[in-house]
Amino acid sequence: RGDGDGDGLGGCFWSEKMKQAFGIQVCKPCERDLQLITKSTAKEKYLLSDSDLSKLGRLVKENPRHKQWKPMHLFLEMQVE
Repeated sequence: RGDGDGDGLGGCFWSEKMKQAFGIQVCKPCERDLQLITKSTAKEKYLLSDSDLSKLGRLVKENPRHKQWKPMHLFLEMQVE
C-alpha cells in the first residue's frame, strides 16, 4: 500500500488513472484485479441507461477493434453494481 502521494511502501505505487477516472485509490499491482466493463455490457447486464452511466467515472480508451470507431468507455463494475 502507498502513502497517497505516489510513493509506495514496499515498492507499490498508486494508480493515478484509477484515482482520476473512478475516485478510488488502488495500488498499480492491485489494479489488475479490478473488473472493468464496457458501456454496452453495463447497459445490458445491469439494465442501465446512458443517464445512469453518465453519473459514474469511466476510462476512455481507443477502440481495439478499429481505431476509426468511437472510443471504448470502461466502467468499474463494482461501481456499476
